[in-house]
Amino acid sequence: MSSITDLFDLTGKTAVVTGASYGLGVAFAEGLAEQGARLVLAARSEEKLNQFVRRLSAAGHAAVAVKCERERFHPSKKADGNGGIPLRAH
Repeated sequence: MSSITDLFDLTGKTAVVTGASYGLGVAFAEGLAEQGARLVLAARSEEKLNQFVRRLSAAGHAAVAVKCERERFHPSKKADGNGGIPLRAH
């Protein structure tokens, strides 16, 4: 019988985690990493992201940080294919 971790083996997969500098984003990223996923971590706080990437890397996980911000959606702007929420990656 397979264990629960075998059912969720993410080895060779890449996961993008938003809000990855604190709270649930950190918890989700840690869980995905433990299951073998490579991580792209996105959040507004570049410093916190970089600290988290260093911690994950020290534990043997593959992760990169991407600083991004959510701009306020203004009804006069056209939707950009992202649910109307423009995103910027730095």
